[in-house]
Amino acid sequence: MERSQRASGSEARPWTEEEDQKLIRSINEWKTEWKSVMERSQRASGSEARPWTEEEDQKLIKSINECKTENRSLSWLEIAWETALARSSSSCRKRWEYLENKH
Repeated sequence: MERSQRASGSEARPWTEEEDQKLIRSINEWKTEWKSVMERSQRASGSEARPWTEEEDQKLIKSINECKTENRSLSWLEIAWETALARSSSSCRKRWEYLENKH
């Protein structure tokens, strides 16, 4: 899979040189601590700044409900990965808290 595509197969914008360098620095610093690499190399300027869509909300809700149904522990990193939303684990947690308080 190319870096410019999300896991869901939908097109995303190409990575910038700055994002490439941030990822390389994170890998050099954290080696195989992939959680730390992912958290420190998020494309926050693009993924955190854009508003959530209804489709993203539904994917997030579905993934959380599946965790609850299967009695799995709620790992925000796994939720972010499984939903393929190009959102950080922190962003997913904050959005869920917002949605939960909204209803």
